[in-house]
Amino acid sequence: MLKHINSMDVGKGLGLDDHEIDKKTVTKNTVKIVNTLFAELRRTFPAWRQSLKTLGELKEAKRAWTLSFLENGINSTAQLNRGLKHARTLNSAFLPSVGQFVSWCTPTPEEFGLPDVDTAYKEAACAGSTHNWSHAAVFLAANATGRFELRRAPERLTFARFKKNYEAFCLQVTRGEKLFVALPKSPRKTRFANCGEPVKKEDVSAFLNRVSRSLR
Repeated sequence: MLKHINSMDVGKGLGLDDHEIDKKTVTKNTVKIVNTLFAELRRTFPAWRQSLKTLGELKEAKRAWTLSFLENGINSTAQLNRGLKHARTLNSAFLPSVGQFVSWCTPTPEEFGLPDVDTAYKEAACAGSTHNWSHAAVFLAANATGRFELRRAPERLTFARFKKNYEAFCLQVTRGEKLFVALPKSPRKTRFANCGEPVKKEDVSAFLNRVSRSLR
């Protein structure tokens, strides 16, 4: 398993040039971590040489994977170990793409109590003013998409935009970021005070008879 990573700017050992280092924060011991990761991947996928035939290709792959990790918020060994754990369950001898591996490192929204995008869309499209939202990410995505449009416009015009917004908020949640929003509370049900003993039928009949006689 990979060990911990601490923040610090390094990276030339992976082939990152100065221009890219200025834009990215590479972590301390990144070279060691990535080397260890690739050693694990080579053991897991014995046909890795089909993808990386030369030392230059291996170095370029490490550089590309490191940049992809930075761009996708993969910055902890827990995430990398998650990816390796998934990799070991596959019945394949070939090295995965970095995009596949990044997806394996990323928890699914459902693991954080987030509904899948189809369920979230249906909730957002049907939610009224007193709706009890299942998650802040659904509420924020609905607002970002437009509550009126979600209720009135056809799904083919709003689903893609909602999906993009929802996935962005889900990514924040799965990265451990907090969504600072106070969900609207449903109004309390009105409770009527006790107005005394219930009226008896015979009393109602007597009252109506008195009113009837007074009108003659």
